Amino acid sequence: MVLIALCLLVCLQAISGLPVSRRFTVINNVRLKYEPYMYERKEPLTPENHYRDVETYVSVINATPYPWTRAYSHQYQMLHWDWWPSRISPGETVEVPVERRSHQSMTDTAAEVRYHLEGTSSLMGFQVEYRQGKDIGVRLMGDLETMNNEKESVINIGFLERPGGTGFLLAGREGNFISNNGPSAWMQASLPDVGHLPLRHVCLPRSHHAGMWKATHGLGLGLDRQTLTQSNNLWTQLTEGGIRVLDVRAHKRKEGFFEAHTAKLGIAWHGKYGAFLADMIATVNKFTQQFPGELIIWDLHNDARSGPRHFAHLDAHETDELYSLFKTLNNRISVPDDQDLSLWSLNDFIGNGKSAVLVRVPEGWLDKSPNFPGGSEGFVTTRNYPVYHHWSDKNKPLPMIKDQLRRLYEWKRSRDSVPLSMDWIVTQHGAEVYGGRDIMTYSRPAWRALFYEFWAVIHDEMYPNWIALDDVHKSQQKAMVMAINHCLGARKCGGLGGKVPSLEASGEGINSTWIKSTGKWKGAACLGDP
Repeated sequence: MVLIALCLLVCLQAISGLPVSRRFTVINNVRLKYEPYMYERKEPLTPENHYRDVETYVSVINATPYPWTRAYSHQYQMLHWDWWPSRISPGETVEVPVERRSHQSMTDTAAEVRYHLEGTSSLMGFQVEYRQGKDIGVRLMGDLETMNNEKESVINIGFLERPGGTGFLLAGREGNFISNNGPSAWMQASLPDVGHLPLRHVCLPRSHHAGMWKATHGLGLGLDRQTLTQSNNLWTQLTEGGIRVLDVRAHKRKEGFFEAHTAKLGIAWHGKYGAFLADMIATVNKFTQQFPGELIIWDLHNDARSGPRHFAHLDAHETDELYSLFKTLNNRISVPDDQDLSLWSLNDFIGNGKSAVLVRVPEGWLDKSPNFPGGSEGFVTTRNYPVYHHWSDKNKPLPMIKDQLRRLYEWKRSRDSVPLSMDWIVTQHGAEVYGGRDIMTYSRPAWRALFYEFWAVIHDEMYPNWIALDDVHKSQQKAMVMAINHCLGARKCGGLGGKVPSLEASGEGINSTWIKSTGKWKGAACLGDP
């Protein structure tokens, strides 16, 4: 009876009318507890916090089979730096505020915390380093080296002002570690471990409005802050960010086709045109030539319009023009029209070391023009490459996070489910479009939550296949998908505290010296468990 009462209490909390930041949410048996104002720019001033200034948050994820022990911690003019735990277990994520006293000098504020990996054959560790006014760095120490990062190197994980945060991720086993700052050709580098996985078991990073890093033409009352979704150009998105799925809205002007971010308000259209699609295609051609063997997917949105025809949807002739433009893409891979490509493995696409480019369009476009190029030309539709999209349309981080994680739980009951695209995006609403913050500011808490709430919930049978974000930040998205593919897809990182139950049950992946020192493996509770 007590257990039933507790379950009812949790369910009532989840559906109550209380403010979302003061509720518990249970998703996949993980209890997520949201603190009031944790994703707001500022907290209301109180006697307890008037002297504090939270600049950002730092998260670290242990996606290795080795427990981490805190070996050293130091701070100057910082608050709560001692919140770093003495131990971080396999599968666990930890978040700590970067917080200083508001009345003290900013220029020399600094802090470090160092962790050692237990059970490796030689001394390995890393140190998180904060220096006021600079990006946060992670220094590899001892014999620790990761894919694309040598011993003693410093990895720049960036800085996102509160309510944002940055994250560091270490995944894999000794001799085969993955971290932030992975290689530009990360898919080829990962192929020996994950090449056998079908696309239904693979996670890919997607860039929301990939061509909106600049405004080339204005439309109506369109402003940069309401239309620009990226701060990095396409080359940086592909290389440092590791983006492999390009979200594009193709709009036609007299000069040709552009990426666009527009909306109709009343009787008029407003927004901005971004990059010239021909230039984006040239960038992808350059990338696939310089870094062969990567899979690139152009995901064309159904909202493709014609400026010369008063923003009507593209007609048959204009659609054919768009197809002709995309035929200038090099390395388009020939695929059948009658097979589900999500069942193909990565090796089927890029196992030969050659690049593979797909142009994916809505199935409804088959009725627009009889001249659809088809799979033989590298063009696919939602029919032979199905991906389910879920758009939350929430203007606050917490409702978006809850909505996306709930849909993930409902849709991906198994890794064999139809692929899911997770739009981890906070959206401007109403008056915010003109009077609020810019899109990049809205994206900050989404990045913070990616390394905290998101990682806490996913496991080897439930994770998205595409993750889309605004303002691709450093290599964090790349690190996350590489870890998902390596640890959850290929199950190469041990049990991770229950994220891979088949390995957890046997103790697989736990170093024998660790087992001997503790007597037995107890496992690590998922973040948020009571």
